[in-house]
Amino acid sequence: MSDHYDYRMCCSVSNRWDALLPVSLPYSVVWYDETVPPGDEGFATKLREVATPCEAPDEWQYEHEEVVVYDEGGKMIKRTGGPLMPPILA
Repeated sequence: MSDHYDYRMCCSVSNRWDALLPVSLPYSVVWYDETVPPGDEGFATKLREVATPCEAPDEWQYEHEEVVVYDEGGKMIKRTGGPLMPPILA
């Protein structure tokens, strides 16, 4: 399996990525399953919204999964580690 990630593929589904952005609070916590292809709906799921990035986990226990915190503009603020998440939701 390649570590290469095509960001154009991810971001071409803009409505899907817009749903991951925060609405009520300043940050969203997004979970990525790296065993799922990036174009698949199950690749990314918004877990919750938080007031500060500190409310999101610093580590994630599963090797093929990752948790990322994005701000209102879609910029990555914090991540648990892993190669596949997009740094900006655009």
